[in-house]
Amino acid sequence: MASNNTEKKLDMSLDQIVQERKNDVIATANSNAMSTYVEDDVALKFTEEDQDVEMEQSTPLGCRVYVGNLSWSTKCQDLQDHMQTAGPVALATVLEWNGRSKGCGVVTYETEEAAQNAIATLNDTELGGRKIFVREDRESQSSSVAKPKSGFRVYVGNLSWNVKWQDLKDHMKNAGTVVHADVLEEPNGRSKGCGLVEYASQEEAAKAIAELNGTELEGRVIFVREDREPEGGSISKFAKRAAAPRGVGEGRQLYVGNLPWDTTSQQLKDLFRTVGELERADIAEYPDGRSRGFGIIRYTNAADASQAIERLNGLEVESRLIEVRLDKREN
Repeated sequence: MASNNTEKKLDMSLDQIVQERKNDVIATANSNAMSTYVEDDVALKFTEEDQDVEMEQSTPLGCRVYVGNLSWSTKCQDLQDHMQTAGPVALATVLEWNGRSKGCGVVTYETEEAAQNAIATLNDTELGGRKIFVREDRESQSSSVAKPKSGFRVYVGNLSWNVKWQDLKDHMKNAGTVVHADVLEEPNGRSKGCGLVEYASQEEAAKAIAELNGTELEGRVIFVREDREPEGGSISKFAKRAAAPRGVGEGRQLYVGNLPWDTTSQQLKDLFRTVGELERADIAEYPDGRSRGFGIIRYTNAADASQAIERLNGLEVESRLIEVRLDKREN
């Protein structure tokens, strides 16, 4: 499993981080190649995860709670041990995508009373060094292998650090019925400045891209695009065209701030091209050649730029958390 960028040693250099990211890509590819098998061309037997899905689907919704802001290291047993203080737990699942924790889970209690007690007594308690939030499970989350419905989900970027999932949901429901909304977080609980919103229909997701991209939320102009998960489908050509932020150079140019003073343009390029193809990578300098502590990155497409924001914003480099955001000066 790929290591989390924000948990790297404080004195790691950009060169070391670039090499580690390359190693992570290779390790992930090898892991995926080993993960699939077929059993003699016959129907596969139910796995434990299949049985978990069946149990969740057969359990009344009122018996289930959603647990958010979990530490990446929290396992199903850790979650169950913590949540069973509110009542008998039938099933505790940490949700995953491509083998990595999504930082949230679903707990099924044996009674609705126990579920309500969990919401009342365990919300804002600490688990794995993080304050979790517990609420009613508003939809069938399914198990750790759950995949979003194709074309129903959108990615929302450039969020204010103060935006919570409820703020995001309230804003995005202007386009239709929101099934689920989450603000993505770093392992330390800090917002990554982006989120995912799942709608009840593809039409509503396309409407969100067309109408809410470029709108303001908590003082920042957000961008909304189709969520490009590996299994995801396409909403429409129109929606894809709408996904680029309006008036920001089509969303391809990024500002990278709080860089170590000795960072070179080549180091910056090596780091950011692990996400996608670059057109330029420059360190801003004073007339005497000294670094100004920030740089400019331009990708060949907006999709790679938004991925760079999601993956590299908040990355720790030589004891400094770098800032990656859209370059607001580019028109």
